[in-house]
Amino acid sequence: MIYALVFLIAFGLNLLPVFTPPTWTVLAFFHIRWHLDLWILAVGGAAAAAGGRFVLAKASSGLVRYFPKKYAENVEYLRGYLKKKEAAATGFAFFYAAVLPVSSSQFFVAVGLARLNLAFILPAFFVGRVISYAILGYSAGLVASRLDKVFSKYYGNVLVFILEALSILLLWGLVKIDWRTLVEKRKLRFR
Repeated sequence: MIYALVFLIAFGLNLLPVFTPPTWTVLAFFHIRWHLDLWILAVGGAAAAAGGRFVLAKASSGLVRYFPKKYAENVEYLRGYLKKKEAAATGFAFFYAAVLPVSSSQFFVAVGLARLNLAFILPAFFVGRVISYAILGYSAGLVASRLDKVFSKYYGNVLVFILEALSILLLWGLVKIDWRTLVEKRKLRFR
């Protein structure tokens, strides 16, 4: 029953696009506090994270229709370009999930906006997250023994809000950068 609760929390955290603590910290908390099996947490947490990010990406894909025409066309151009580079996007998803212990929410909002094929990206993300969750969970001896402290330290950290703001700015750039000019002429131009 406790594993189901952990995975439900992990799924919920991964539905939200901003301002959530990293999933690995919650998994580490349950591993340390209740001595839950790290591998079950890593695999189940990665599955829950992938499921939440799938829903987030699908929800984000519908937002493009509300964009002004020039931005929607810009995102559509980027989609066409990235569709030709699915192997690179899949490799990036694995690298991002395995190596970077940072939120993947903006990555999946961008994937959703570009309507990239999740059939390739999600498995790579899942494998990458299993690796990072296992490593981070194992080395999380410094994580507070109380979940309320994990959340309060996260939300009480100004750097977290700065990084979240920067990631939102990157999403804004995704829409505002003229991708055709950047890809074809190698010039950075904003729309």
